[in-house]
Amino acid sequence: MKASICVFTEVGELWNTSQIPHFNIFHQYGTNKSGGVCIAIGKHLKGSIIDLNIENTIIIDVDGLSKTVKTIAIYSSVGETRILGELEPYITKNTIITGDFNASVKEWGSTSADKRERILKEWVEKSNLCYIPSLSNCSERSNRNIDLTFTNLGGTRGETLKMGTSDHWPIMITCENLVFDKNSIFPHVHWKAYEAILTLLQSFWQKEQTRAMPMDDWCMNYVRFLVALEKQTDAM
Repeated sequence: MKASICVFTEVGELWNTSQIPHFNIFHQYGTNKSGGVCIAIGKHLKGSIIDLNIENTIIIDVDGLSKTVKTIAIYSSVGETRILGELEPYITKNTIITGDFNASVKEWGSTSADKRERILKEWVEKSNLCYIPSLSNCSERSNRNIDLTFTNLGGTRGETLKMGTSDHWPIMITCENLVFDKNSIFPHVHWKAYEAILTLLQSFWQKEQTRAMPMDDWCMNYVRFLVALEKQTDAM
């Protein structure tokens, strides 16, 4: 299974004891020691956290795809009263909201409904979001389908993956309307400018080489110069 964006709920106080190679991790604390949410963004993408003071909720703008995607992760504990309206100012186009809502909705895969059903359905409709069904129930222990995903991004689908040791099966969300933005992944160096500056400074570096400087130090300085020059011409 390969993923570029991962959402974790109920991460608890030990959320930072493990690392995911090649991912940047963003975290928000919960209302108790078992709560909290994380979003992990692959380092080939850029994640910008949105300033938000809501426990068990984190919002990241993800760049590096064909569209900037706003990813919202939520955990709602059983006894918690969520004010979903707090999120409405942050729902823009290309938004994906996913997490453990602890809400049972019969139309969304649960065998029965609970008291959160009406509130959640009304909020989803008001926010112009669509529920993304997965292929099967996400819970290993019950008939409640409480890990839910909503979006206004077309071409999105979900798949339940029956793997792992958690009592919640992971859900893979894919979107056929998103591709990697190659311009943001790979730098575009202005090689003509790079060559011109290198030529102009060639005599300087030759003189530096004749000074009473250890060759290793000269090589290190020259490599640093080349790296800095590449970054500078990349910005042109």
